[in-house]
Amino acid sequence: MGVEDLQIISSETQYDLKRLLGSRSLCLDVIATDSKGKIFNIEIQRSNEEAKPQRARYHSSAIDIEFLKAKSDFKELPVSYVIFITENDIAANNI
Repeated sequence: MGVEDLQIISSETQYDLKRLLGSRSLCLDVIATDSKGKIFNIEIQRSNEEAKPQRARYHSSAIDIEFLKAKSDFKELPVSYVIFITENDIAANNI
């Protein structure tokens, strides 16, 4: 991930985020939390076409809703990252 002091405290695969009736649900490939409370959503995609900025935005907003507790102040939103790894990823092509 390029973060030298990254320590994953917990992680889950296929984490379901069920939304309100009529809105789109998500099943996150991997959701992890580090020692500083940062949240990482890592998505593995076959096609670059599935890794659109709008999809990352939707994942980010769903994570915000999931991890901000009722009546909490918005400044308590954890730092989060949505990372798409694709078969034709630029970094993978440079290996």
